[in-house]
Order: sequence, then structure tokens, then C-alpha cells
Amino acid sequence: MTRRYSTWLKVAVALGSAGIGLAGVVWVEHLASQAVRDTAWNSRGYRGAILGAKDANEVRIVALGASTTFGYGVLAAETYPTQLERRLREVDPLPGTSITLVNLGMLDSKAVCLEADLRDYGYLEPDMIIVYSGYNGGGTDEKQCRRQASPVFQALKFFPIAPIVLLEKWYVIRYGNVAEGYARRQKRLAASMRSENVGASSPGPLSAEQMSLVREKEYEDYKRSVLHLVDTALGRDLPVLFVYQVDLARPSVRRLAGDRNVVADHQSQQQRIRQDLRRYENHRLFRTTDAGELFGGEVTPEYFVDWMHLNGKGNDRLAEILVDPVADLLALVSQ
Repeated sequence: MTRRYSTWLKVAVALGSAGIGLAGVVWVEHLASQAVRDTAWNSRGYRGAILGAKDANEVRIVALGASTTFGYGVLAAETYPTQLERRLREVDPLPGTSITLVNLGMLDSKAVCLEADLRDYGYLEPDMIIVYSGYNGGGTDEKQCRRQASPVFQALKFFPIAPIVLLEKWYVIRYGNVAEGYARRQKRLAASMRSENVGASSPGPLSAEQMSLVREKEYEDYKRSVLHLVDTALGRDLPVLFVYQVDLARPSVRRLAGDRNVVADHQSQQQRIRQDLRRYENHRLFRTTDAGELFGGEVTPEYFVDWMHLNGKGNDRLAEILVDPVADLLALVSQ
């Protein structure tokens, strides 16, 4: 009797400890989500309100991309997807329907993550996709993607915010601000990927020949991911709008970025993807829009948070030029 009591006591203590631990995790997650509810993602892992089942008269457009789609440094209401939704509802291109934009942008997301996000959020039943991606390059492994690397998200479609809040608190303590922490993280990741691409084990700088090989490999990874995404979407009769990104190759941007290689690589990438996407130019469900010269090549506080990310006014300018091509594709959805 004593032994059985002792066993049950151990079980009760273990369950109680697990319950307290779980309650603590839930409490920390709740506090974190409340603290950043206007600047981060919801519990499902995307910005804005959590969506339920799609209504019969609802059209959903999914915006895929990285931090420039996510809206780094701005509120959810200031992102380009939210402002595009507002503009589309004002012009009402499909009378009798409700248009919803879903912002699936994610920080540090690479091109390899785009199709993975389209797959993992298939339950949202998108009718069209917008792609605005490129600054972060291609990648080859979904484990480089925040959502796909999260076992919690993969198992439950719940994406906790507490880890990123704690990480950013550490960045402030360690580096003085969040931006510096992310910049250092990005440099480490880029250096690691480039070393892997050329098989270099030395921590020193790469030779000119190695850098050339790395850049070519990075573009090929980017192109492969983009083309596969477009093929997949068009194969499902999903209209695709691909938006060429704001051009970074300007003296003011080079000065602010502090990395001439980043600027040159992005300019080359966007020029080459224009050529590679021409294979779809006669497809009735595919369109492109060029935002390259939207701001005249200058980075000013009027439109930018930093040298890459747009502020609310800048995102509204971007949304403005997307209204017509989106409406054009939406007309095909209704047919």
C-alpha cells in the first residue's frame, strides 16, 4: 500500500510540475503576444486578425515575401498588404464580393520559404498570390525558414511569439538596439551559407573567384525557388502577380547599407529574374509590376524606415501601383 501510494505521489508531482511549467509557458506567450500585438504576427503566424472559414462571396489574396512584405518597423495597418486591401475595397473591382489580403511575409524569409508558406497556409484557400521577395536571396532548405523550422508550428499551426520577443530583448541588452542584432545575425547566416556554397572552411574573406561562384549559386537557388513557386501556383490555376522590388542600386542606398556587395547582388538578381520570368509573359494568369523606380532611387525618411524597409507612407505608394494589376487578375478569378 505504501509503495503504491509512493508511486501515485510521484506521478502526481510530475503531472503537477508539468502543469505548472505549461502554465508558465502559456503565461509568457500571452504577455509577449500582448506586448507586440501591433508589430508582430498573430498566434497562427501571420500579421493581422486570425481568419476563419472563407465566406462564399469572399476572395482571398495571399502576399508572400520577407520583411518588406511583413512590414518591418511599421504597424500592421501600415503594411502594403493591409493598405492594398483598403484600396481594393474602395475601387470595388468585384461588386458583390469581399476582398481579403493575407500578409504571410516573415522576417529573414528566403525564396525557398515562399512555396512552403503557400503550402502550410493552404487552409486559408487563397484565390491569388502576390510575390514581393528578393533581398534575402534564395536558400535551399526549409529549415532556414522560421515557420518551417518550428516543430510547434508544423504540428499545431501555432507560431509562438515569445522566443522572438526574448531574442530581441537580448539584442537590446547585447548590442544596444534590435536592428544591430538582426544585422549581425544576417551577416553570420550569409557567411555560413557562402562558406557552404564554396566548401570553404576558413573564416577569412573569400577570394574573387569564390565570391563569383557564391553569387551564381545564390541566384540559381533564388531562381529555382521563384520559378517552382510560380509553376506550382499556375498549375493550381492561382493567378500570380510578381512585383520587382524597389531598386537599391543608388549612391544614397549604398551609403546607408554600408555593404556594396549587397546592393550589387540585389540589382543583378532583379535584372536576371526579369529575364527568367519572361517565360510566363503569355500566361493569362501571370502579371508583373515593377516597383524599382517607385521612389526615384532615393531613400528618404518620408518613405523609408531604413535603407530597405518602407514606412507606412511608402507602403501606401507601393499598394497604389498594385491596384490595377491585382484588379486585372481578380477579373479572371470571377470568370
